[in-house]
Amino acid sequence: MTKHEAEVNGCSADLFISDTPDVSNCIVWINKHNAAISISAFLDEDKLIQLAESVTEAE
Repeated sequence: MTKHEAEVNGCSADLFISDTPDVSNCIVWINKHNAAISISAFLDEDKLIQLAESVTEAE
């Protein structure tokens, strides 16, 4: 697994890219409301960041 730095809506994020096809990639960040969020999916780096940026707070 390889760790990269990324950004999600202005917040620092850690992106973990798997070296194995049967293990998903993951992105983890703390949003502006101090909530820790992680997404694990079989998506490439760009698509995973796009998905993370679409996360919004429920009303």
